[in-house]
Amino acid sequence: MKTSTLFFSQLRYTKNQKHQLNRSGEHTFLRKAKNVNPELSHLNKYYLYDNEIRAEEAYRYLINYKNKLSKDDEAERNLKAKRAERRVALKRKFKKWAESDKSSDHEKRLYKNIITRLSDEKHINKASILFEKVDDKIARYNDKKRAIEELEQLQNEILISGKNKSSGFNINVVEKLFKIPEENDIALSCKDQVELYEDYHKVHFSEYPIFLKALHFDELREHPHVYHSAVNSVNGLADYADAEIRLLRHTRPDLNLSSDQYSKLTPEEREISGRALQEHFYVYANMWLKWHGHDFQFKLKYEDEDPDLKAKNKYMRMDNKKPIGQRKYNQFTYLSEQNKKLEKEEQQRKERINKLKQIEKRLKAGFEAGQLYLKSLAQGLNEIVEKYRNKAVTNYVKATLESNSKTVAKRSIEELKALDKASSKLSSSDKRKLVNSFKFHIKSKRKNKYRR
Repeated sequence: MKTSTLFFSQLRYTKNQKHQLNRSGEHTFLRKAKNVNPELSHLNKYYLYDNEIRAEEAYRYLINYKNKLSKDDEAERNLKAKRAERRVALKRKFKKWAESDKSSDHEKRLYKNIITRLSDEKHINKASILFEKVDDKIARYNDKKRAIEELEQLQNEILISGKNKSSGFNINVVEKLFKIPEENDIALSCKDQVELYEDYHKVHFSEYPIFLKALHFDELREHPHVYHSAVNSVNGLADYADAEIRLLRHTRPDLNLSSDQYSKLTPEEREISGRALQEHFYVYANMWLKWHGHDFQFKLKYEDEDPDLKAKNKYMRMDNKKPIGQRKYNQFTYLSEQNKKLEKEEQQRKERINKLKQIEKRLKAGFEAGQLYLKSLAQGLNEIVEKYRNKAVTNYVKATLESNSKTVAKRSIEELKALDKASSKLSSSDKRKLVNSFKFHIKSKRKNKYRR
């Protein structure tokens, strides 16, 4: 069974990476890149939640989605500031009650414990229950109960908001790129590529909805781009990166990852998890190919296991630093090189045709000189016999050497033999064979060539 490499990568965009997301949208939907063939761009397809839309609409949706994230971020900052301000006010109240002579010792211990947990950024979920269990009479009971209940809820919201902020380095949008490199001799349609990834995503990450898809047919190989949310539709947390780690902790316990939160992994663990996620996708992709009757499998290669791949990737990384028009690994440069190759082949074809015409011309000149040789021989014009004899042999010799072809050599010999046969009937005095002269000259020329 044939194997193929696969370029499967993801780009994660945080709230602070608006410019990068904008650039991605310009490339994916507006096709602002030199590595595309504009004459084929009309074949591209764009989808918003499975509904086909125009490229400009897809781009506007991505920008609006990005702007909404910015507005949500601003609203979240304002809300967070109000929560923090209110928590400070409530904390002052509890400090006052903890120091008040009107509070019992049991009350004071509870209030001090609440203040300590607030300072340590911990939940106080059981505070209201503990408050109700205080046996002593509590002054202003209802005010204090309402304050504790409000503080419980406020602290929960602040901690959840903080977790949302730090989870997966605050990733909000993920772009997936699925591409089969040009050197692979296999075929998998863009539609199939999208279906493969969507099936994988639905099985493992259905809580993070796909909202935009782009099917590109104007590059070297047709391929899709997929954009999905990194915000969990169930709990509202931007925890997609954590979801990937949770998947690995479930499917690959042998990795012994230290946390189920991406932000708490060590750099080495992040690298390991990245490889493991690639392997996980490849396993699913190959099963999918088998289920759908394809006769090839994807093979995952690593740089440290494949020196050729390492060298190629290093060259590509260096290549990516060049201006896009000078890069080897894009369609613009590829088509330019193909054009140059075709121009060179066309030039070689023209030279070949001209050469064949020249050889044919020499064979014709040799034949005509041979006929004049026979005519002068028959008329006894001895003063020009030698001239036409030499001219015939010379043209046949040049045609053979220039063509370097056994076919031309064979034809020359056959025609010279025919001249020899005809000349022997016309004159018995000239015993020299044209074929022998031809062979002598060919041998001499080739000898001189090797000596040089």
